[in-house]
Amino acid sequence: DPASIPPVLEVLAWTDEPGWEDEVQAVRHREHPVWGVQFHPESVASEYGERLVRNFLAVT
Repeated sequence: DPASIPPVLEVLAWTDEPGWEDEVQAVRHREHPVWGVQFHPESVASEYGERLVRNFLAVT
């Protein structure tokens, strides 16, 4: 539930899948360079896993 996230964190992604509405999937700290994700974007089993990791490394 995004409402349960502390104000110091910003929700960046959430699900809209039936039964999982508003399930928080990604957050970032508002004052420090810290991010968190609920899924495994680096998974090579996913179609865009490698691209997600390359993009993340390019912006950090």
